[in-house]
Amino acid sequence: MFVIQGANDTLVPVQVARRFVDRLRAASRQPVAYLELPCAQHAFDILASIRTRHTTLGVVRFLEAMRARSGP
Repeated sequence: MFVIQGANDTLVPVQVARRFVDRLRAASRQPVAYLELPCAQHAFDILASIRTRHTTLGVVRFLEAMRARSGP
């Protein structure tokens, strides 16, 4: 699971996301990644931007690593 949270999210407060990730990590044996984006609002990725592009590339890298980890 890869959780991406905007630090300025007014729909889901950052404290809620952090608590969710902490509990998920405690309950899961699978990797849980957390990325908190400074100055980002909820749904920051709706409009294409450099930030969106780099975030997408980060997600792709995470998924590729998880796939490699699980084997062929």
